[in-house]
Amino acid sequence: MARKGKALRQQRRAARGLFERSTLRQAIVLVVALKIAAIVLVFDPRGLDAFDLPKTIVSHAFAWLLAGLLVAAVLRYGHEIVPRTKLHAFVAVYVIAVLISAAFAANTYVALFGERDRYQGLTFVADMLVLYASVAVAFRGRADWAVLLGVGAAACAVSLGYAGLQVAGLDPVKWDLNTQGRPFGTLGHPDTFGELLAVAFGVALGIAAFAEARRGTLRVGSVVAVVLLLAGMGVVATRGSALGVAAAVVAVPPLALRSGRLTRSDVLRVAAIGAVVVVAGIALVFASPLGSRLRATAGGYAVQDRVVIYENALSAFKDRPVVGWGPDNFAVAYPHYQQPQEDQLHGINTFSSSAHDWILQAAATTGVVGLVTQLALVGAGVVLLFTSGLLASPLVAAPLLVGAAAYWASGLVAPNSIALDWYAWVVFGAAAALTGSRVPESSERRRPGPFAYAPTYVALAAGLFFAYGASVADREAQAAQAALNGHDVAGAIQHAQAAVAADNGRARYWSILGAADQTALRWRDAETAHGEAARRAPYVANNWVNLARSDAGQAASGDDAPTARAAALDAARRAIAVSPYEPVPHLTLAQIAIDFTGDQQLAQSEVARAIALYQDDPSYDKTAVLIASKSTDPKAAVTFLQGLLRWKDTAALRVGIAQEALKGGDREVARENAQKALQLDPKNTDARSLLTTLGG
Repeated sequence: MARKGKALRQQRRAARGLFERSTLRQAIVLVVALKIAAIVLVFDPRGLDAFDLPKTIVSHAFAWLLAGLLVAAVLRYGHEIVPRTKLHAFVAVYVIAVLISAAFAANTYVALFGERDRYQGLTFVADMLVLYASVAVAFRGRADWAVLLGVGAAACAVSLGYAGLQVAGLDPVKWDLNTQGRPFGTLGHPDTFGELLAVAFGVALGIAAFAEARRGTLRVGSVVAVVLLLAGMGVVATRGSALGVAAAVVAVPPLALRSGRLTRSDVLRVAAIGAVVVVAGIALVFASPLGSRLRATAGGYAVQDRVVIYENALSAFKDRPVVGWGPDNFAVAYPHYQQPQEDQLHGINTFSSSAHDWILQAAATTGVVGLVTQLALVGAGVVLLFTSGLLASPLVAAPLLVGAAAYWASGLVAPNSIALDWYAWVVFGAAAALTGSRVPESSERRRPGPFAYAPTYVALAAGLFFAYGASVADREAQAAQAALNGHDVAGAIQHAQAAVAADNGRARYWSILGAADQTALRWRDAETAHGEAARRAPYVANNWVNLARSDAGQAASGDDAPTARAAALDAARRAIAVSPYEPVPHLTLAQIAIDFTGDQQLAQSEVARAIALYQDDPSYDKTAVLIASKSTDPKAAVTFLQGLLRWKDTAALRVGIAQEALKGGDREVARENAQKALQLDPKNTDARSLLTTLGG
């Protein structure tokens, strides 16, 4: 038995040496590089979610392929190919913490698959675990990291070039946003794009500072990249990128000291690079859009919207401090803490799915359990790279650490995103690869079995299958929305039904189907679709608003009117309960109350509440005037409308007051308000008509 055990260990050591030089290991390295490039570059203008979902789909597809390659590698070469390191324990504890949080999540579906615009539920964690394992197992030397650097640099260059087209107004894709003002490259959001540039800047700065003298071309290229990236950040004007640049610059000196290889020329080189960065940074502050934003921030402008999100995230954490609301459940928690007048800052019906701070995001979604384990994982990974990895391979560890400083610093004020959050897991994988213990190589060879790559083929097929379904659903949803906007109702219904058939878990797809059915006056079908949307995402007030309106339409059509009226009122009240400080639910309840119950008091109080919360929509004024016009007491109607003037003074409200005053026989008040309406809107025909009736 002892001889057999010894022979087995020798075979495994031999297999380990064979893996070191195997094509399979090189394939894993290449697939990791391609995965990261795809995450950065892939987007789909034909999808409803043009950026985050396509990136998630392609990332998961690559994860399936990598998982298959890893399983094949372990089956063929043994588990000894996995480096031994304590970091695995930190990763495992963090994953357990996330699983515990998911078990108590407010919304299980979101905890599993993530919310739209984020997609960072348990499937994302599994994806990143595969990435971590792939880097830890397959990346063995500088050549491997050179592959990742080359492919990653090319992806960043393409994204930066595409951003240049956006600034120049030459983008072949017509986006809803003004890309010439603040381009977003291939990432879909200026903040995320700016954060990517900051991380790339950190990596380039680390290479420039730590490249050996004989690698002059690499050093010069990295310095050029530093300058170009700084210029790009100046145009994108993301405040988080400024934090990232500052953190990266600060990180270089301690890393240089720790590396223990400083010569006089090294000191001079680091000082020269630092001087270039500082001069370029000063130029950015004074001469670029980023400088304007930073000066505005320093003056206290354009920060209140972000402060409100931070306050709400803290409130969410305080209410569920142990395990949080669940992975990626920030959007689920947010409506509970929305503040009055918040729509004036963020816009109406905004969807907040990120805390814009990675620490607050972790605290709100996974609680103390998740936050502490995540901080421990980050600390362990950084410490391993700093203490051991930097000595083993400074040209690999130092750029990764400088980039990590930029990543975590900029992430303090930036939204989390699939487009960039892979970087942390590459850093963790690098820490395991550079510092983990390995069995010595062997020159012995071994013939592969006939089914060695079967796990790879199965995993690839599974990845393509799931990717296809999610992609089809997203494209069909976008086609439905486009058809709806183009008044092709039949086409909208057809595409929306296809989207739901391909992925019936997303409330957003059901909502589009409900909107199409509602436009076609198919009230029962609309109610069913909006009901499904509300059931899947009950934390979105607009889903309940849509359900209320479809019930109201059903009641107006005479189809089971009493039941539909009651359902409409109930859905509108549910919408208010979800988001009491959103104006649209209050406006909807007011309209339903006046149309179906004749409850004048309820209608007036709700429309007044809607106007108090949001003053930028003139249709609210028209609704208030309509509600007042149905009052049987003109004097009370005048008093009601006059009370709204403390929130906004508009021609529509003044005309309404004049009309109700005239009904009540108060010609002086009617004339005074008609004249005021003309002052506010000289072209108002209703005011002119009233003055004509009143005799001037």
